[in-house]
Amino acid sequence: MSNTDHVVQHLPTALKEENDRLKARLHQLEEDNERLLREKNHLYDLAYRDPLTGLSTRRVYQEVMDTLPHRVGPVSLVMVDLDNFHQINSKFGHSGGDQVLIRVGKTILDEAFDTDFCVRLGGEEFAIILRDCDESGAQKFAERLHGRIRDRVVHLNDGRIVKVTASLGYAQYRPGEDTRAFYDRVDQALYVAKSTGRDCIRLAR
Repeated sequence: MSNTDHVVQHLPTALKEENDRLKARLHQLEEDNERLLREKNHLYDLAYRDPLTGLSTRRVYQEVMDTLPHRVGPVSLVMVDLDNFHQINSKFGHSGGDQVLIRVGKTILDEAFDTDFCVRLGGEEFAIILRDCDESGAQKFAERLHGRIRDRVVHLNDGRIVKVTASLGYAQYRPGEDTRAFYDRVDQALYVAKSTGRDCIRLAR
């Protein structure tokens, strides 16, 4: 028995009851705080984390892009679009399509550094913001990611196998460039990749 417990046991009954009430109140406050923290984390995940792939959301993408004019050091953007994804959905169902997106999301995370931002922009389109990475580094990353996506088949839960390819566009941010113009440059490179045969990489101009 601790010295504190010994003293408490010898307090007048009213003080002991008040002490017990305060302990119960403190316990309740701790439980409420844990519940609020869980709710806060859940709301954060809803706003900033894609529930399917675990990647960041478009909101994160926009917030990071807004900081580019104030950053020191090179930053590059790689955009990824899965080829013929609607056909995958049609053939394997939306569950199969979701499994493909999950696998591609994991592949992106595996290839990126912890300092990079990996985003699911929506549907089958992804973006990776590469910090401290110039055009040459972005090209190497895009080539490596492109190869990983193409080489790794997706084994669905029902045993079927899906072969996936992707088209990619990339560019380095130009100091002072409007971030929307930066996005449009890379998006145009992605469009060129998809319109010239898919399963390839194009540098934005």
